[in-house]
Amino acid sequence: MAKKITDADFNVGYALPEGVVNDFDLFRKPQVRPQNPAVQDLITSLSNIVPTLATYDIIEQQQAKATNEAKAVEDYNINRKAFGQLVKNNNIPAGANPHYFNKMMELDLASKARDFQKKFDIFYKENNLVDRNKDDFKQQYETQLKDFYNMNGLDKYDPLALNKAFFSTTSKYREDKARTHNTNRLNKIENHTKQLSIKNYAGGLVDLQMQDASTEEVHNFFKKETTDYIDLTGSPRTANEILLAGIKTYVDAVNSPEGFDFAKKVVDDLSTLNLGTGDFAGSNRVNIIQKQLQNSLLDRELNYIKKKNEFNKVRKDRNSSSLENAYYTYKQNNPDFNIADLINQKVDDTEFALDKFTAREKDELIKFHNSITNATTITRSTSEAILELDTLDRENPYAVRDRARELMEAGELTQTDYLRFSNAAGKRKILEDDIYFRQSREYQTLKDFFDSPTLAQIPTLKTEIPLLRLDFEDKLLRYYEGLKDADISPNERQLRLDGQVRLLLGEALQNSLIFRDNRELLQDLVNRYGITIN
Repeated sequence: MAKKITDADFNVGYALPEGVVNDFDLFRKPQVRPQNPAVQDLITSLSNIVPTLATYDIIEQQQAKATNEAKAVEDYNINRKAFGQLVKNNNIPAGANPHYFNKMMELDLASKARDFQKKFDIFYKENNLVDRNKDDFKQQYETQLKDFYNMNGLDKYDPLALNKAFFSTTSKYREDKARTHNTNRLNKIENHTKQLSIKNYAGGLVDLQMQDASTEEVHNFFKKETTDYIDLTGSPRTANEILLAGIKTYVDAVNSPEGFDFAKKVVDDLSTLNLGTGDFAGSNRVNIIQKQLQNSLLDRELNYIKKKNEFNKVRKDRNSSSLENAYYTYKQNNPDFNIADLINQKVDDTEFALDKFTAREKDELIKFHNSITNATTITRSTSEAILELDTLDRENPYAVRDRARELMEAGELTQTDYLRFSNAAGKRKILEDDIYFRQSREYQTLKDFFDSPTLAQIPTLKTEIPLLRLDFEDKLLRYYEGLKDADISPNERQLRLDGQVRLLLGEALQNSLIFRDNRELLQDLVNRYGITIN
């Protein structure tokens, strides 16, 4: 069995930075080494008698040490894993050169120290130790070190070598890791405290808004919270920054007319806020911040109004569409259609049943009925009306239905063309946003067909092109709606949609009187764009 060889270089007292806890102490088993005074005296006497011989011996040892250590480094780099296994299995020859052996051991233990650092770094991150206190960190570190020690059979190594080549490295690593851990934890606690304070300001302002608080009440709230934070941290500057951040957070969250009014009052009154911390009461810095918050409020309020108007437009458009569907459904199912019968429907047949439609909805149904009735006399839409609605459908689709009804009432739009634009309102966005249409190479190739220069050169098509586009898009969307209900895979759904694009475009063109009378033009478009004609 190999013997554990010690060397003077492996010093138990290997120097560590002052204050660093040595990991070796977790595993060290102190041993008392017996000394024979007579032997020690003999050694001292021989050294005094033959100093030259002693010096010669030291030089020889140093030269042998350098040679064998160099050989150890070379061999270790070639086969580092094998050495560790040899140590574990006690297979190192008893007669191995001590310097060679010790250097090899040192290299192996240094490698294992690096392995442990990497392992603990991963463990630290995966287990989110940054949220643990110092005691928890210490416990986790020592547990991981002991597990590593046992798993790697470090008890088979010479204790002196362990201390120098392994524990000296891990101890320094532990100290650095603990210092970083504590710093990060303190920073995290500080940042968490700041965020809570910011949220507290924002939440407090919401409460004060609900109470319609006065300027004095708002300022008293600011002063109390600022004073509490300064007492906690001793930093007036930071307290100011957190207050301003809290106000900004509140401003960014405002989303109602009442909120905008209150927020503007809070921001405007910052110029009279006196905290005694140097940054308020009309200071240049606060004047700049105040202007920024005022601009932010203005932008948010305008955006709110814009979104609200858009929402109202969409809601009104959908309500109008729903009423029109109800009108045509009732008219289709009742040959003796009478508008009074429609608007006076009840929700059920009970004695005290409520009306199906509100007063506003009844009024809208009557107006729509009158518009449809009057439009029966219109035989042809004006080109101006068609082009206007086509542009509006691209730019503001939810305004199309109302404008189309106005044009129909003015006698500029037929009932048929009204229904075309009314049914198409807002549907083009589906073609733009739906994943199947965006992935369809066929559709992406042909979606701009109606804007092609070839068609633009034909004056007679100017008015008909928008209507052909509506027919094509309507056919395509109807086919797609059927595909969504089909029990097929997404890939099959995409393939079927792609296969119908050119066919449905061909059907739309065939319905055009102009193309029916100009077969050469139609054939040219078929050849150029690969359109399918039955």
